[in-house]
Amino acid sequence: MGMAQNICRSQLSNLNVCAPFVVPGALGAPSAGCCDALQAVNPNCLCSTLRIASQLPSQCQLPPLGCGIYASH
Repeated sequence: MGMAQNICRSQLSNLNVCAPFVVPGALGAPSAGCCDALQAVNPNCLCSTLRIASQLPSQCQLPPLGCGIYASH
């Protein structure tokens, strides 16, 4: 595993503090700790991770995700 992968993995693991704010039905704004962790993540690392995650269903022989925009009430 390359140095960049290790750094990316470390940065992403720091985002665990954001978990309460990204589940459906979450209330309130992200904490300062979450915002700090997000700011510390390299944008390329975050974008690559999102691209990889979007490919997981097809790699598991599952239908692709059809995520829409949820209307807020």
